[in-house]
Amino acid sequence: MVRQIEIQWVDGLTDILHETLLLDPTSRMVLPTPYMLTNVIAAGDAFIRDAGEQPEHQGQVIYTAYQWPENGPATYAIVWALNTRLANSEVFIQPYTETQTPDDHLVTWEQAERGLALYGLQAMGSPRLVE
Repeated sequence: MVRQIEIQWVDGLTDILHETLLLDPTSRMVLPTPYMLTNVIAAGDAFIRDAGEQPEHQGQVIYTAYQWPENGPATYAIVWALNTRLANSEVFIQPYTETQTPDDHLVTWEQAERGLALYGLQAMGSPRLVE
């Protein structure tokens, strides 16, 4: 039996952030203050959890992201994911960059993508011996 993992993009976070937190176009182009970043992370967490409750996303691993600046390579970005196949799944949150040197808290997009894929593998459960 072949099992397939599908990690599905959920659209809409950008619109919500622009309507609620990042109202000024300048706030979408420059790195946020620590206070604003905390609010954006909380909004992304709430967004992905809400999306995970929607019937069309049941049984899937879903993800979304936001980046600064909003066009071009990301100086700073965050990806959120939720595994709706597992009850009480933790939200995957990973800051990443496409232009800066990574550090303990900020990884490259390739590293974030790999982390997202590993998070998605959790949906498969533990391997079992087949006799």
